[in-house]
Amino acid sequence: MKKYLLFFLFLSFFQYSFSQQKQWYQWYYGKGVGLDFRTIGPTMITGSALNQMEGSASVADENGALLFYTDGVTVYNKLHQVMVNGTNLRGNISSTQSALIVPKPGDKNIYYIFTVPWRGDTDPLNGLMYSEVDMRLDGGNGAITALKNIAIAGSCYEKLGAVKHCNNRDVWVTSYIRTSNTFISYLVTPSGISAVPVISGSGMRIVPADQTEGYLRYSSNGRKMAVAFYELGFQIFDFNNQTGELTNPISFNSWDFPANYLSPYGIEFSYNSQNLYISSTNSWGGGGELLSMDLSSFTKNDILASVRQVLPWDDFREVFSLALGPDKRIYMAEKITSTYTSVLTDPDNRDRPGYSVYNFRSGNTTLGLPNIIAGGNDENDAVINTDYVCNELRTIYSFNSVNPPDSVHWHFGDGTDTTRIPNGIHDFAAEGNYNISLILYYPCHTDTIWQDLDMRIPVVNLGNDTAVCIGKPLTLKSDLAGTAYAWNTGNTTPEINVTQSGTYSVEVTYGVNNCKTQDEIYVDFRPYPELKALRDTFICDNIPVQLDVDIQQPGALYYWQQVQQGPAISITQPGTWHVRISLNGCDTATSFNVVQDALPRFELGPPVQICYNDKLVLDQSQYNYPRYTWQDGSHAASITVRQGGKYYLETANRCGTYSDTLIVMQKDCEPEFVFPTAFSPNKDGVNDLLRPVFRGNITDYLLQVYSRWGNLLYQSNNPHQGWDGRQNGTLLPQGSYIWHLQYRSLTTKEIKHNTGSVVLIN
Repeated sequence: MKKYLLFFLFLSFFQYSFSQQKQWYQWYYGKGVGLDFRTIGPTMITGSALNQMEGSASVADENGALLFYTDGVTVYNKLHQVMVNGTNLRGNISSTQSALIVPKPGDKNIYYIFTVPWRGDTDPLNGLMYSEVDMRLDGGNGAITALKNIAIAGSCYEKLGAVKHCNNRDVWVTSYIRTSNTFISYLVTPSGISAVPVISGSGMRIVPADQTEGYLRYSSNGRKMAVAFYELGFQIFDFNNQTGELTNPISFNSWDFPANYLSPYGIEFSYNSQNLYISSTNSWGGGGELLSMDLSSFTKNDILASVRQVLPWDDFREVFSLALGPDKRIYMAEKITSTYTSVLTDPDNRDRPGYSVYNFRSGNTTLGLPNIIAGGNDENDAVINTDYVCNELRTIYSFNSVNPPDSVHWHFGDGTDTTRIPNGIHDFAAEGNYNISLILYYPCHTDTIWQDLDMRIPVVNLGNDTAVCIGKPLTLKSDLAGTAYAWNTGNTTPEINVTQSGTYSVEVTYGVNNCKTQDEIYVDFRPYPELKALRDTFICDNIPVQLDVDIQQPGALYYWQQVQQGPAISITQPGTWHVRISLNGCDTATSFNVVQDALPRFELGPPVQICYNDKLVLDQSQYNYPRYTWQDGSHAASITVRQGGKYYLETANRCGTYSDTLIVMQKDCEPEFVFPTAFSPNKDGVNDLLRPVFRGNITDYLLQVYSRWGNLLYQSNNPHQGWDGRQNGTLLPQGSYIWHLQYRSLTTKEIKHNTGSVVLIN
């Protein structure tokens, strides 16, 4: 086997990550509908008690099982029953983001329900409020405590969003102040809700009440916030998730989109935080569309230039709420002829975001989708990328992350080098398995990811030269995954089947750098040895039988019953026998049956006497021999003897022949007879006549039949005749009759008389 070696870096890595947060796996919204994200799909939910036009919120436990849900007015527990003290919250059936559920950091039992009113209620006591839920109450079904409808900001519009703090523990809750057109944010910590809010950002001035509608959403990386103002426009802000400040607003008015007057309602970021999706509906005549924008260049002109129609304008379509699911897809409340939930399956890909629809068997999607907390997923989405250089133990390293860190620190596992350069090249001194780690530094925390790197010389190995039996194809396969394969047979697949002797070689191209490696193998196809056919055979009386399968094949090995022996064997035991001949690694096998047999054995017996007019049956059929021959040349298994003499039988089978002789003599015997006790003269051919059956010779025969009163009914001197139960042609009645029998024995010359009764059956 010849090898052509090139250097290769084989990569196999294992990415450590934490499980994604499952608190938002249960979505309850609209009129009795929902989605369960514990399955890939997700699964449509039934049994919801909601009957909501717009905003709702729901939360699950650490395993993704439902805890409770709300429309901002009524709270329902996991049994779909109204939670204890769970009515008359200050949200609204027609508030865009009526409710928001925030788990209290560090306490798995306490949750805050934030609510905002409809269209910025002017009542200063009916603005941004919260109520506290304790899941330890009501037997684990939860209840609202005395902290209910606690006002923390007055006169807020129906916008309510949340995002994780940069420490990935606390939560920022943001709403929009009606009186100042600014945003107010509270930080929820293990100590509770901060007493002093952060007020920042300059929002659009709302004049008509309809302009209060529209969603406020944060990006997954926690660095952007977008807010929609129905019939007015939308804004995008930079967000500092450490301080809670909104800065650098970019405002877009409806007239910035002349093709169709923009009336935004739903707004949402893709999971990678690079794309923004906006739904627009026509409030005065129906119709709507879905737009996408690229935020990689954060200027108004660049964003406007990147606008695309994901769903083109349709006079019969209305697109409402947009929400990023835990599966990184964007779900939409949409209406054409009916209201339903649709989904963008790959919103990170603006070129092909995908689109499909969920049809609920009961219930109905309305305008809203659940309000959830953005950012801070437990899943660490950073990915290490490595590439290689041909002929060198060198890796080209980089990483990708939805949430770019402030700085990084690489460790290459070889004890020789570390670096803070995000992307670069590292040389290893020797082959081996190295554990690379990358530390990502964020303002409030760090993340670490690992990857195993196997640095090896790339060698495609077809294996050792080999021999194969003719007729049995051999598969040659490259053990190195590549991008191209070139066999000397002209094939370009990773594996080929060969059926003829010869040298086979393959050149494998692998990796983005098109490195190459080659190997070859010689394959020798050899014929199967010949094996003489053996028929089923037999052994007689344990006498061995000799079998020979040799066909003059030097070097052949013979195996009888899996035991190596010579080509000939003496068999003494019955059963199924297996023989295999092996030559140059090729085997031919057969089997045959050996049956135990024996010479025929029988006895006709000692000399025997029979009466004149009697018979003797000689029957040997129980032996079932293949051939019988009697002294008269007949071949039946039995004969009937009626005369005296010498009787001879010869039998034969495959083991040999056997014979025996019987002497039969005749004699005069005292006659005997059998008389029936009943007969039925109905002419059915069975017992129609009354007469005795004799054995022996008689004369002077007389049979008489009388009635019970002594009247003679029948008499005959012919022993071969019988009474048919009639007198003068008339069948006599059923009953008992008397018979009298007279005969003379030819042996003793004595006359015998016998009397008895018989029953006539009609």
